[in-house]
Amino acid sequence: MKKISTKKLLAIPLPCFKAAAFIYFTFISQISHGQQIAASYPSKFFRFTINYYEYLPPSYSNSSNSFPLLIFLHGTGEAGTVLSKTLVPGVPPKLIADGQTDGLNNFIVLSPQSPRTYWYPSFIDEFIEMAKTKYRIDISRIYVTGLSAGGRGTWDYAIAYPDKVAAILPIAAVTVNSNVCNAKNVPVWSFQGENDGKSATYWNTAYNKCNPPIPGKLTVITGAGHNTSLWGTVYQNLPLSPSNDSTGLYQNAVYDWLLSYSTDHTTPNIYPLAFAGEDILTELPVDKIVLTGVASDEDGIIEQYSWTQIAGPNLITLSNGNDITTNAYGFIEGEYTFEFRAIDNEGASSSDHIKVFVNKPITEASILYRINCGGSEIQDSILNWSLDKQLTPSEYLEASTATLTTGSDYWKGLNNSDAPNNVFGNNRYCFQNNTTMQWSFPVIPGQYILKLYFSDAGKKDGTRLINVQSEGNEILHEFDIHKTFGEAGGQQNFAIDVNDESLDLSLSATLGSAKIDGIEISQSGSAALRTEALTNTLSQFYFKHYPEPVEESLTIEFNLPDEDIATIELLDQKGIPIKTLFKGTSNASQSVSVNLADEGLSSGLYFITFRSNGHNITEKIMIRK
Repeated sequence: MKKISTKKLLAIPLPCFKAAAFIYFTFISQISHGQQIAASYPSKFFRFTINYYEYLPPSYSNSSNSFPLLIFLHGTGEAGTVLSKTLVPGVPPKLIADGQTDGLNNFIVLSPQSPRTYWYPSFIDEFIEMAKTKYRIDISRIYVTGLSAGGRGTWDYAIAYPDKVAAILPIAAVTVNSNVCNAKNVPVWSFQGENDGKSATYWNTAYNKCNPPIPGKLTVITGAGHNTSLWGTVYQNLPLSPSNDSTGLYQNAVYDWLLSYSTDHTTPNIYPLAFAGEDILTELPVDKIVLTGVASDEDGIIEQYSWTQIAGPNLITLSNGNDITTNAYGFIEGEYTFEFRAIDNEGASSSDHIKVFVNKPITEASILYRINCGGSEIQDSILNWSLDKQLTPSEYLEASTATLTTGSDYWKGLNNSDAPNNVFGNNRYCFQNNTTMQWSFPVIPGQYILKLYFSDAGKKDGTRLINVQSEGNEILHEFDIHKTFGEAGGQQNFAIDVNDESLDLSLSATLGSAKIDGIEISQSGSAALRTEALTNTLSQFYFKHYPEPVEESLTIEFNLPDEDIATIELLDQKGIPIKTLFKGTSNASQSVSVNLADEGLSSGLYFITFRSNGHNITEKIMIRK
């Protein structure tokens, strides 16, 4: 951050235009510059139109200059969709509306209205990025100010995007963000009313503990409360300001202070994203396992990849450890961990881990049921896949279920499962909103491995969403077969606890028809698999979430053996909280389903945190739109 002279703000007459430029600026000049107008834009973050007030300096239309940008963030009471609510006395849009533009007329002043009471840093950034494309903005002089909740939003934006803002002016900001040191290179002038608590003092103290190169500045307005007597004094020294104000503020002092700072606009390198893939479950014998990573870099390219074995009972040979895909050889029974790392063109790297669980082969005694859903019997040396046709349905299919079968006994597509190819030639299905497809398999109480086989070749992503329940618990929510397996056949594995004498399974559809190609049930033990599955173990702590990556709905499962207060939050890559997913007291196993489709989140890497008195866990989570 550097100090500059405000003399650079002098307007320079516009030189001769080329024809196209002349037409463009003729259109722009139709706006009455120096006056405030209401404007709007379609927000991808909120997925609807956001309203804001726009003020352009009087010299904007007769100059080709770029101008400093001042963003004003309102308080909680002004949130909503009625823009005029933001015109409270003493704030920039109200001052401009009343013709009191002295000091503000050096800026493009934009005053967005948030539909929520919390200012999301990602939303503020989206708004600023939109403004950069619409207005002639000096990107080295972008300033943010706000009051109350908007003061907190001002701080949060500087914390999340410290390289994008030249200086900030928070007023009566609430609730200190523990990541305040991220903003230590951003100049700050905070304001607080004498009769309005000490939140700004707490912010300033926390900020200065970070040893910023420019110490944070704090001014307490004598006699002011949480009202116009505070922000009116700061923004314009209105007559409403208390007569005993002893701050020494001169008119426009805050604007002169803001304009004395600019960024050098050296864009920081954005770290790449790395995803090692979903954990792999397999059984001996294993010839090889193909490990394939996914990596991307927002502001550059990926130049290097690496695969490394982190743990395991045996040393694994990797065919090409410096490629995005490698073949792994030499597995024996046990659990293995591999690290996938991606390095960008500036040397920044990110990594992710994948686990491979290799189990002993299933024996004949351990497999209890195999159903070739919708198809003929398939011979197998361990246990045949039993017949399940329209006229001769499986005896384990509930008779009242209104389902149909279709397909062929022959499958020529890819098979990425442990089932025979012809399991995927036929299927049993039921239509959306029809009677749920239900199965019941006689068992004794205990834990079982449930394998479900699916294929959807020839279809498209997003045309079939199915829900699967077992023992009254949802194990798949709006599962998209084609998006998961593409043109191949694949499988999903689950560990199911049964407390009665029947393992119950049901399928339904949210979109399209629910279908299934095959079912296998075996006893756990030597065949036990680590899955993204169900567990009702009440004697120990666990925390898990699925699916991975998340597209719309995220399911979180956790168990606290003893009563405790738990908080689960979703964070962005900078560690800034985006959404509280759960907060409350729990002393048992619990499942939480969260729809992230309406949160305005973009695809990429995020973090999910679980905090209680006894546990503090942070894990990666990929969101894919």
